[in-house]
Amino acid sequence: MLLASCASVREAGVLDVQSRPDDFAGKEDSLPETGMETVTLELAAEIPVPEPAAEAEPAPGAEISVPELTKKYWGRGAYFSISRARNAETRRLWIDRILALELDHLVLEDVGGYLGNPRRVLDFITELKAARPDISVGISGDTVSFFRSVQALPALYSLLDTFHYDFEFWNPARYNYLSREDAFVRSLSDLQALRELTKNTTIKVEMVLGWFSAQEADLLGPLLDRVFLGSYMADSSSIQTHIAERFMAYPAHSLIDARVLLSADSRYSSQKLYALGLSAFEGRYREYALNIPAISGVFWSSVELLADAKVIK
Repeated sequence: MLLASCASVREAGVLDVQSRPDDFAGKEDSLPETGMETVTLELAAEIPVPEPAAEAEPAPGAEISVPELTKKYWGRGAYFSISRARNAETRRLWIDRILALELDHLVLEDVGGYLGNPRRVLDFITELKAARPDISVGISGDTVSFFRSVQALPALYSLLDTFHYDFEFWNPARYNYLSREDAFVRSLSDLQALRELTKNTTIKVEMVLGWFSAQEADLLGPLLDRVFLGSYMADSSSIQTHIAERFMAYPAHSLIDARVLLSADSRYSSQKLYALGLSAFEGRYREYALNIPAISGVFWSSVELLADAKVIK
């Protein structure tokens, strides 16, 4: 049983990773203003970064195949605060921007404040899916009780495609935990409960992973349908090594859908993002992702930060 494994986590001593109280924590309001502490991951001494295979010159008259880059499915998702959709006019405005960004997955934040009267959430999802029926919509929460409250609202529950579990066990101080181990054990318990809640449904369970060890990932993997690997970086030149680190620490990478979590915040990507345009900026990740089949796209920290038309090229 997984919970039995959780209970023995401390005794086995598998959580040999330093806490990151100032980690980016998956949200803009918790991004660090100063440098980060050193983190010890149980990785290989050197992280292999696959080199792109050299392409042979086509024979004269031979048919040139479409590059693999265009064949592999590539998705783009983002967080969106439902508080922005205040009325019919602003709701339509944001839906138009989401459609222009060609998102295939949207995770709604701040839903908890509207569960007593979920009309705003219902209208937004209904109108969005009417405009783009194939878009996947999830809601973000960090407690099992929140998702149970959502399940108790059939009209809302029936519109959802994912439960986005947003509990950062690597940042225990944020939740008043004394140790990372305690926070991690809670995350396993919560995820197991979410699997029970979504059993016999089409709802998928997903989670952002910031800093984690291979052992932690090994326990989390069976409980998740998708992971979002944090990659908040100001220097895009180290993208390949950074992603390789995350997948070296994630032994289940070939068995789970993964997306790279990016930020358009001014401390990270915005300058190059606006200079290159969204597609060209993502292309750096997309090209490298060909070497890691599990990566199926990117996920942005905020629709609002991508909403400027200048990034849509």
